Amino acid sequence: MRKLTSSVVIGLSALTLAVGAPKPAQGDQYVFGFSVDDVEKLSLGLQGGGTVTLNTDTNEIYGYANQGWWSNTATNFLDNTNYETGNQGGVLYNDFFTFSLNVEGLSVTNPVVSVTLTLNDWYQEGSGTLPFDVGSVSIDPYTLNAIDNNPNPAIYAALGLGNYGSFGVNASDVADLVSFTLNGNAVNDINAAIADGDAYFSVGGTDNALTVVPVTVPTVPEPASLALFGTALVGLGFLRRRKKAA
Repeated sequence: MRKLTSSVVIGLSALTLAVGAPKPAQGDQYVFGFSVDDVEKLSLGLQGGGTVTLNTDTNEIYGYANQGWWSNTATNFLDNTNYETGNQGGVLYNDFFTFSLNVEGLSVTNPVVSVTLTLNDWYQEGSGTLPFDVGSVSIDPYTLNAIDNNPNPAIYAALGLGNYGSFGVNASDVADLVSFTLNGNAVNDINAAIADGDAYFSVGGTDNALTVVPVTVPTVPEPASLALFGTALVGLGFLRRRKKAA
């Protein structure tokens, strides 16, 4: 058996480097799995003392709790109150919660000074502390809660701002309550909503560590890799010419 010349060996090695091995798919990582039939809360601390608690089942827009998820690829149903967030099976989800402001105790003369979001965490997939980022939502509450219009990449992306704070959920927590104290952006926004006479106030949740849909794709050769690929072809051509000469 004829041995490969050193130039061909180098060329084949370059070809392997240029094509590359497939990137592994990102594993499932999500929070708030199996979160159905829960009523989530937004607790507002007031400047004059006391607390007003808002619930997602107050003034329900479509007859179900004002909460859920949006995806850029998955379908959903109007009566699904699950608010899973993260990556499951290669599908990404962002969640939302909408609270009615038509409750006693809220006024511009007694402004909100603190905002705390409390959720039932039910089930997580992953390990350690899983990221959960909370942010503002610019979408009107009627469009936001019409989750049977999933998938919608624009609404999914709009829930990923995370400008109210970055938090963590323990992966081992099951059927527990978790609370997130939102930052001054949330305080300012809800006071503005009250002053404007808005009927609802919404927040969105995301895992900002998940920036793209996790799929298995081959490595795309970069310019340097393309040069190595050319070297591989030259080496193979050299071997072919040597065989003909023999």
